[in-house]
Amino acid sequence: MVIELPSNQFSDQIKNIESTNREAKESLLKLKDQIKAKKLEKISLAEVTTVLQEPEVNQDRDKDGKNIAPKYIFALQAGLRFLGIDTGSQKGVDAVFGEKTQLAFWRFQKKWNDKHPERRIKTDGVPGPASLSCFVKALAEK
Repeated sequence: MVIELPSNQFSDQIKNIESTNREAKESLLKLKDQIKAKKLEKISLAEVTTVLQEPEVNQDRDKDGKNIAPKYIFALQAGLRFLGIDTGSQKGVDAVFGEKTQLAFWRFQKKWNDKHPERRIKTDGVPGPASLSCFVKALAEK
């Protein structure tokens, strides 16, 4: 299973990142280069799962959990699409953790809790460590 990536997605997104957020911009540029190097126009479920299992995904966040590197947000959004959850973006995957992505992740958390009442997770729309672990498990079940 793969997700098509709009060809202009990264150029548009890079323009939208404030110049003050140099680290986010560099991270997105690096992801763009990685995708170009592989000549990827698609991302696989396996690639999404691999990225979301990197230990760095849970480091360097702010208190509300939204300060996540763009490559992880990108993988999170792609994973949501794999699970059939609308991310609310016309592009579907834009590497920005905004209100629509938070709402989409909240929907995942709610579905997880409905399906796994014995392993409930916090439904706040924030991809914290416990939620991400369940998210990866849900992707593995796909």
